[in-house]
Amino acid sequence: MTKLERRLRRNMAVCKLTLLALMWLQQDEDSYLRSQGEMPALPADYSSHLEVTNEAWLENTDGIGIRHFGDISNTQRIGVLREVLDLLLTQPFGQLPTCVHDAAYFSLSAIALIAVEKELSGQPINKGNEYFARQLVLECLQDLADPYILMGHPYLDYPLSLDEVRCLLPPHIKDELEISLQQYIAAEPDLVELIAAGKTDCPGYYFKDFFEKSTWKDNLNSEAVAALQQKYGRHHSEVAVDILEKDGKRWGMTLVYLRRELGANTLFTISDSDLTLSETELLDMESSNIYEDEGIPTGYFRIKLHFTKWSDRLLLLPSLVQMIVFYFLTGKNNNSHLEALMSVPMQVTRITTGFPINMSVAAYKSGYYMTLNCIEEWEVGSNWLFKTFSSLRSYYERGCQDCHNH
Repeated sequence: MTKLERRLRRNMAVCKLTLLALMWLQQDEDSYLRSQGEMPALPADYSSHLEVTNEAWLENTDGIGIRHFGDISNTQRIGVLREVLDLLLTQPFGQLPTCVHDAAYFSLSAIALIAVEKELSGQPINKGNEYFARQLVLECLQDLADPYILMGHPYLDYPLSLDEVRCLLPPHIKDELEISLQQYIAAEPDLVELIAAGKTDCPGYYFKDFFEKSTWKDNLNSEAVAALQQKYGRHHSEVAVDILEKDGKRWGMTLVYLRRELGANTLFTISDSDLTLSETELLDMESSNIYEDEGIPTGYFRIKLHFTKWSDRLLLLPSLVQMIVFYFLTGKNNNSHLEALMSVPMQVTRITTGFPINMSVAAYKSGYYMTLNCIEEWEVGSNWLFKTFSSLRSYYERGCQDCHNH
């Protein structure tokens, strides 16, 4: 996988996980409003409870990783997620500016785990697909992670019969390699003894040198590798291998691995910020060696000064959703596109802060804007978007058509 391919896959994974986080927020807010009786209103400072209790996650991650993100309101969370996504899509190697930005990125995996566990308990995040969160998580991990790490290595981890070893050989040079294999076996007394004793499954590491010292080890028969992973992979993997997995510990490890693949590591070994510290305490911390030792940017633990720009959900949520939808459709993200997209006219019957209608509006505006500016559709991203949210296609096509008509 090239650096560019990995970057595109990472970007898609972050966009998918951000959508999942928004769906989780929407589900929790809907539940809160239903509990309030007639004519309910969501408090401006409402914050969905963010806590991970999965043991596998807690044992393998920094437990305070989501603290700062958990301390702010849902509207503020949408604001910081918008900034995080914009930075990741446009400056892939840049440093996130504050502890709450890092915590937001870290929390995407935690929220995905919460969504998965809700599905396992019969509370799907998407009523139309009871496996939605699990499917999305596995897609992201499979796109980013080395399958050998997840499923075991064919000649290091699995017991192999001689026939299975032969099947792993690259097909285009298999005949000549089988001769080399026989010579290798003849020179290994332990292997000769096992085969003579009729053993059909030899520990794969007996063949390690045969594979490792070759020039073709990276060109193994992919069908044979897949068959072996299907046969043995589950027993050698800590993670979930399919959406039917019921083991919460495996799902916890799945999200641990996904967080690592995203590079969502944390500078914030301190759980405090200006939300909990006095100005004097904050100044003392900023003058300590931790800033220099950890390479922490100035103002890293100052969150409050950002709150003003994270206060209007009627602007923040449409902008974030538009950014994500446009990225899936084009593979592009920059502020000039986003400003123009937000200005595309569309009649909406009512003002809403809800996730579903913002997705529909974003699809319409993207179709209109892409047609107006002759921007090509990105096949990989658009295929996923329309397959996952099938109702969006009609809004997108309507936007394209309205642009032609005007």
